Amino acid sequence: MVAVERVNFVRFSLAHAGHWRVRTLVELALDFRGQFDSLTEVDTTTLKRWATGKGNATKPQMCAAARRLFGVKLWATGERRASKVAAESSRQEDQADAILIAAWALDRISNVCQDEPA
Repeated sequence: MVAVERVNFVRFSLAHAGHWRVRTLVELALDFRGQFDSLTEVDTTTLKRWATGKGNATKPQMCAAARRLFGVKLWATGERRASKVAAESSRQEDQADAILIAAWALDRISNVCQDEPA
């Protein structure tokens, strides 16, 4: 399974072109391998609700969920005051989202497998 986050381009228009370039390459690679149906999307609200219990969780709450669930040291902007951490916070927020998307996909796979008859 390849899991991607469904991006709200109305709010984040700058991400639009880069996202679709990467998305197209992923789709082409999956199609080439005959695995196009393994692509799944998770919308932001579903991911936030899965990770934190709140569909409108903030970046600090998502980073906290990644720390709590996986022990990673990722911080959102404003969570820590050290200048090096503040400079890397945006990238760390994205890393936390990526970890949580992968975990959501694994959780989804395990639930699907449990639902299948033996």
